[in-house]
Amino acid sequence: RFGGEGWNTIGASFVSPMSFGGVAGLGVWRFGDNLYNENRVSLGYSHKLYGVSLGVQANYFAVSIEGLGTKQMLILEFGGLVQLSEKLFMGMHIYNFNQAKLSDFQDERIPTTMRAGFSYRPVDKLMVNIETEKNMDYEATFRAGISYELLAEKVFVRTGISTQPFVNYYGLSLKHKNFHFDYALSTHNKLGTSHQLSLSYH
Repeated sequence: RFGGEGWNTIGASFVSPMSFGGVAGLGVWRFGDNLYNENRVSLGYSHKLYGVSLGVQANYFAVSIEGLGTKQMLILEFGGLVQLSEKLFMGMHIYNFNQAKLSDFQDERIPTTMRAGFSYRPVDKLMVNIETEKNMDYEATFRAGISYELLAEKVFVRTGISTQPFVNYYGLSLKHKNFHFDYALSTHNKLGTSHQLSLSYH
């Protein structure tokens, strides 16, 4: 983020259907540099039944600060997605519902965040999404985005906005056989631009 090495984030995940039903996933994630960094290993499971998808994930989370050492904790999250109609979906998610403690000093805890949103598909090539997110310690954030299929199942273009703070987003997705490549650019009015890249193999 914002062109600084200390703001870089990198992650990878592997997801597979299970023989007994549902889907399991394993992921790793890292943010920061040698002065301050956050590391996470995640294990999740989800299952879909009659148009309703539910998932739960456990995260081993470690924060390291130079001179202060490392703090380790368990963070739990839960989410769901329901198909309301052929074209309308609703999703909800809560992160850190177990309110993991970061420090005994002033009872400092990892923030608990809740999200809810809708996805509307008026035609096959167009997807419109809206979402609100509430961190227990801050005002709610609102997000809206559009994805359009420019070339049948191969090229997608996207744009969106969010509030608190106000940020613009632009994206491009390319699909070739089993490979998916995504690029996103976000612009912050004070901190400048951020770039995100992802590569997936299905």
